Amino acid sequence: MERRENRRFVSELRCMLRRNGEETGIEGTTINVSRSGALIRAARPAGRGSLPGPGEFVELELLLPSVQGQEQRCMACNAVALRTNLDNAGGIEVAVRFLRVEIRKSTEQAQELASVNFGGASDPVI
Repeated sequence: MERRENRRFVSELRCMLRRNGEETGIEGTTINVSRSGALIRAARPAGRGSLPGPGEFVELELLLPSVQGQEQRCMACNAVALRTNLDNAGGIEVAVRFLRVEIRKSTEQAQELASVNFGGASDPVI
């Protein structure tokens, strides 16, 4: 039986996940996104302390696809971590529930993330 209130959409958006109040974060990619939350995949950080635990407040920036001639925008979210799991590739998956969402200009840290091409040479930079 499906318990989710909102439909999830498979969507790979680059993102930056930070524990509330921390300066640096974990770079990742969304696996899926819904109206109420997201599932994020990231490399396992060297320091265990930077992983959010269940119930912990986090800040999340999802980089939105850029539109030619306009500044890079992001979906800035205050969220709560629901769970953190290790995935089969040795990375982590973090499920979050959005508490507050706004569309705004990307932060400098997120803009640096946007300038890195994670895929092959032909993949567009988001």
